[in-house]
Amino acid sequence: MYGYDPTFDASPLREGLDPDWQVLNHVYGTLYDDYELAPLDVPVFLGLGRFDYTAPYHLWDDEQRHRLPRLDYVLYDKSGHTPPYKEPQRFTADIAAWATSL
Repeated sequence: MYGYDPTFDASPLREGLDPDWQVLNHVYGTLYDDYELAPLDVPVFLGLGRFDYTAPYHLWDDEQRHRLPRLDYVLYDKSGHTPPYKEPQRFTADIAAWATSL
């Protein structure tokens, strides 16, 4: 469940990738167990897909977003885990506008 369209075939996005599952399991299963976002005072662009069920946007509630005082947050309504792939024109315009504002 990575996308807005549940029938979307994402296999071309993973073509040629050979993930090291042992490393990924360590990162996500051990290192992020007690993950707490510390306040960070740098410019951050956060673009999330409304239909991303692996990294859901609702986990970035107001409390988490307030820890990043220079955060630009965009929720893409027709995207899942890959807004740059699913909404490339809008994503490109948003991140370009963000970068120009720095």
